[in-house]
Amino acid sequence: MSKKLFLSVSIFLSITSGAFGPSTGAPVATASADPTEKYFNQAVDAVMAGDKVTLRRLYDYDVLDGITNHDSVSKSLNDLLKRVHQEAKGLYRKGEVTKAADRLELAFDFTAYVAEKLDHDRNMPDRTPEYWLYGWRSPSIKMAQSLYVAALNDYGFFLQRIDQDAEAVRVLQAVISAEPERELAYLNLANALWHLGRKEEALPYFEKYKEMRLEESKEPKIHAYSEAILHISSSICPGKNNAPNDEKGKVDLTAYMIGIQKEIKANWHPPKGDLTQITILKFDVGTSGRITNVSTTKSSSDQYRQAAIKSLRSSSLPPLPAEAPNAIAFEFTFNYNVLPNLDKEDLVIKQCMTKLAQNRTAENHACLAEAYEDDGDFARAREQLLLALERAPQNRRYEELLRDNEIQMAEVKRQINELGKDVPKANLRLGVPQAALNNQGVNSLNSGDYNLAIQKLCQALDLDPGYRLARKNLGIVFNNRGTRDRNDKTRALLDFHRALLLGSDDTAAERNIATSIKALIKGRDSYNLRKDLADGLAARHDYVGAIAEYRRALSIKDDAKIRAPLQQILDRVMSPSYNDASFFTDPK
Repeated sequence: MSKKLFLSVSIFLSITSGAFGPSTGAPVATASADPTEKYFNQAVDAVMAGDKVTLRRLYDYDVLDGITNHDSVSKSLNDLLKRVHQEAKGLYRKGEVTKAADRLELAFDFTAYVAEKLDHDRNMPDRTPEYWLYGWRSPSIKMAQSLYVAALNDYGFFLQRIDQDAEAVRVLQAVISAEPERELAYLNLANALWHLGRKEEALPYFEKYKEMRLEESKEPKIHAYSEAILHISSSICPGKNNAPNDEKGKVDLTAYMIGIQKEIKANWHPPKGDLTQITILKFDVGTSGRITNVSTTKSSSDQYRQAAIKSLRSSSLPPLPAEAPNAIAFEFTFNYNVLPNLDKEDLVIKQCMTKLAQNRTAENHACLAEAYEDDGDFARAREQLLLALERAPQNRRYEELLRDNEIQMAEVKRQINELGKDVPKANLRLGVPQAALNNQGVNSLNSGDYNLAIQKLCQALDLDPGYRLARKNLGIVFNNRGTRDRNDKTRALLDFHRALLLGSDDTAAERNIATSIKALIKGRDSYNLRKDLADGLAARHDYVGAIAEYRRALSIKDDAKIRAPLQQILDRVMSPSYNDASFFTDPK
């Protein structure tokens, strides 16, 4: 059965990518009893290094099938995206902006493709921000939104810097749809639209950016209840301590109260839930630190009251200061506040500010600086980084963060200034070579030149191993050539195996393979037939066919005797010394 090929016409199909089906494992390649984990590690290393040769093999031979441990995959993918994003920012600082964009593209396609594999291939269009967001939001991999939105926003910014405004517009629109409060995305989008000559569309986004900057000091918007904060406040009860004119009643107990708050909070383990709870207790503390006369002023539930009292009974308070009265009455308020679900960046900022209030270390200043930078507030980030460097002079990490911050601030100013210029930049697209090669392959097929079609499509995949449209088209070329040459049964079977491995249409390829086998062997399809055929193909170094037939035999009967030779072939084709020409020339 012949099939129709697809031309690359979408402007966003011009972006390079890398997609492969991974499984469990950490990003560092180590020896493992699980072959899927080993190949996953190879995939991660290939993404980090931009190694497209390895990525191409991972695609061609589909060696990363069989994902089992979703939690391990989720952790690995989150770690990978964070590492690649940091590397991309470092490349940008060095002026290697195209490489920075390329690394992010590989990581985006990788993570989204994994989700697609776990969700059993819903056939979303590849190499688009919609495809990436669809994958990242998959419950199968649990990607952190703060990670992928920040990386996607920077990717859109990088595209602008290498004169790819049309692609940047689509990316930044996806960023805003995923996180409407990310203000820098509005400025980046306004800038990209302006340079495309779409000024009427650009101005509302620029106005939105200015509006959000003016409102940044206001409270964040409320969505839904989700975050619970434990808090204890205390005061000295009036009227129960020594008289104000008594010298012992004038002692400053601030430090003492802070100390006993920490002690009591360390022993406070309230029952957690979805409701805000409060309990107010009164009690006396004697000279030795002994707690007496505990009473309840207010409590939202008995269970919560008992938890507060238990925290008091479990606490060992220090003796009162020497200048203090013989006994002091305290009132403690125990709160379990269920707060609104704030934007992720707002929560991180609040957490860093709390740490800084408790301990003004260089690292806590840097923590707050990075939180501000993620929120797009580069001015405040710079203030905190300068404070961090005051406390830790010549710290390389802080110096690098400060340089990055200054670059970002300068870029924001540049973008704002450029909105007033009339001359748009050239729109050279990163992926034009592979898109053009894909279309040349389609044209060659339509003219009947199958060999040239294969050559062009393989060249497109060498440039961009994750270019699924080119892979699909290449599979269709092999399927159609096999159909045309079906009288040459051996040659046709070889082409159908290639089509099956490329996954252009598994059903059609498998049906053609079964027909070819029936004509060649005149035998009924069976485990033994497929195993013997795979052994023969492996012996003549037709690894494409051997992989396809071993997998078919395993689908009929799971046999460890087949898994061993299949793994040997996969190890061989993934070896750095292996020269893969199986898609250009026929095996001997």
